[in-house]
Amino acid sequence: AFRENRVDGEVMGTLTGQELRDDLGVNVLRDRRDILRAIEEYNRVTKPAPRDVLPEHGRILNHLSNIRTYHSWVRVGVQLMIFGIALLRLIPIYRPKDYVTGCALYMSLLGLGMLTYGIYRFRAVGIMIETSGMMSTSYVPDKLGASISVAFLFIAAGLTISIVLYEGF
Repeated sequence: AFRENRVDGEVMGTLTGQELRDDLGVNVLRDRRDILRAIEEYNRVTKPAPRDVLPEHGRILNHLSNIRTYHSWVRVGVQLMIFGIALLRLIPIYRPKDYVTGCALYMSLLGLGMLTYGIYRFRAVGIMIETSGMMSTSYVPDKLGASISVAFLFIAAGLTISIVLYEGF
């Protein structure tokens, strides 16, 4: 019956119990189950295990999220540099020039640091996305970088408040 129906390895791997009984004449239940068990074992051994990859739409969404985060880092960096320039140009009229210049330099360097860190993190997360799968744990949240950034921003806020409060506004 197998030769008459030209059952080869490819067809054998997809046979069902009903096909064995109706088309190939394997009427004994025990024989059908033994054949199906052998087919399952054959498929398990010969077919490669599925790769642990993200579905394409998941990978795209992760990359888009990474790009949005990168844009946020760039936005914060540029805003800090603009704020440093504004401090340098507008405030010295009313405040001591040395202190304001130092604060403006700090803001500009902090902005440059945010831009640099944003580029670094964008590339690192991009690599993590490309090398990870659904079961993978290669993504590492950036707790240290975010904490350091927040600390520097608190210092920047303190400097800004001190400029505003220095001899009144």
